[in-house]
Amino acid sequence: MVARYHRNMSYTNLSHSLNDLFGTPNIKAVYDLPCHIGELAGRLNYSGFTYTASELIRNHTLFNLYEPFLPNELAEKTYARMLGCGSLGLHASLGLCSSTVPMLEYYKFCPECNAEFMKSHGGIYLHRVHQTPCIDVCPYHRIPLFNSSVTIENFDGRHISYNRSLVDLSKYDYSMLVRIAEAFEYIISGQLRCSYADLKLRYRSLLKEQNYLYGNTRLDTQKVMNDFINHYGEKLLMRFGATVEDVYCNWLLSAFRNTDRITHPVRHILIILFFCESVHDFSQHSPLSELKPEKRINAPKNDFAHHYKSILALIDKFPEKSRQALRSMDNAAYQWLNIHDKDWFERHMPPKRIPKPVPKRINWADKDSEVLAKVKKSVSQLLSERNPFVRVTIYAVCGRSGEQYRILNNRHKLPKTMKYLEAVAETSLQFQYRKIRCVISDTNEELTKELIYKNACIVKYRFREVDDYIESLFSGVQINVGKNSGVQSSRICDNLLGWRLRQKKQ
Repeated sequence: MVARYHRNMSYTNLSHSLNDLFGTPNIKAVYDLPCHIGELAGRLNYSGFTYTASELIRNHTLFNLYEPFLPNELAEKTYARMLGCGSLGLHASLGLCSSTVPMLEYYKFCPECNAEFMKSHGGIYLHRVHQTPCIDVCPYHRIPLFNSSVTIENFDGRHISYNRSLVDLSKYDYSMLVRIAEAFEYIISGQLRCSYADLKLRYRSLLKEQNYLYGNTRLDTQKVMNDFINHYGEKLLMRFGATVEDVYCNWLLSAFRNTDRITHPVRHILIILFFCESVHDFSQHSPLSELKPEKRINAPKNDFAHHYKSILALIDKFPEKSRQALRSMDNAAYQWLNIHDKDWFERHMPPKRIPKPVPKRINWADKDSEVLAKVKKSVSQLLSERNPFVRVTIYAVCGRSGEQYRILNNRHKLPKTMKYLEAVAETSLQFQYRKIRCVISDTNEELTKELIYKNACIVKYRFREVDDYIESLFSGVQINVGKNSGVQSSRICDNLLGWRLRQKKQ
């Protein structure tokens, strides 16, 4: 409809056609579950047409294909979103975005249907049943469908050309493809009238009739999976994205369970045709009344005397073991006695153990003082080390004290320790100055600049401030190395070092 209107109006931009038909240009025209149908119906009626929103949804979209396989609440919500402006996330809410069922790539057509349309209407129209996922055969003429030249994603309102790109169907069972196509046509035409709960009940009833259930509820998973694969063949199941592999978690078993987990309509059709010859036969099937689990008849306790003996033997052999340990040794006996003879179980089992008390919380004020003492000791050790000199840093002090993890992960809980560490931590220049002073104080031989550089492990010309400082010591020029240099009372210290240097020279 959108493409034909766009062509007839000779618009250059598709957004103009969308604005005329849906009242907004900010939507995307889709073929399966379009939205803004209420607005479209109102505009068509204003133009003289007699379409209702319900007729448009039921007769010109794929809503009928999804409705029987959705929980009632979700089906009603989907219908309401199609009437209004709920396109955002609509396909994702139905599980279509994450499904492994192949998406339709090209618009498809049947040459026989096109010839009939040309004869009866004077133009070609697309059948909605041909645009359903995995349909490769026309249900009306039972011939293969052809791909058009336009992809679903790149449709921009232009006229569709029919280039007759044939899909290769030689490796599939053609009669099965025809049955599946006819099933799609039957459902899309709205002839399958059953609720989601009724659908699940029919599945369970057919499973029971065809001997796939133990009792009334337990499913023979391996048997139903093997028969399902043999019925369709692995190639056809791969074509429909419906392979069945994992026995513990797969879409086939999930579809049989009484859950609200959404299963793609293609897969529901495969299930229906697995049980019945056609969807019509399935719709005529009268389900049995709701299947209830069979009541389990409790066996006499004498038949389980070995459970009592097993537990008593374990208690005698391992009197110190806990209940959990005994359970791990004989879980079957433990569980049976706990359920069927609770009084005897409690009398003979070891008493429940009281959990160990939680350790007391740390007194961080006391811990701060304790850690501070260790840190001060570590700082003294670092300052006294020679060959090599070790720079006093927060990480070096923490590592030497053995409290690195505690300090670095609880800084806000150790204020005195952190204040001390920040005060004593040396910058790179401060470390160089300290090494120079240690060399001058510890050396008894004649001091030279080269000796200071060598013993202090300082690279000449690397720090201009350090080179100037050493030069000043030999020239007698006083240099203020700054408040942050690590030299306390720098002028007095420089004078003392100069005096010591002169004394060594004499």
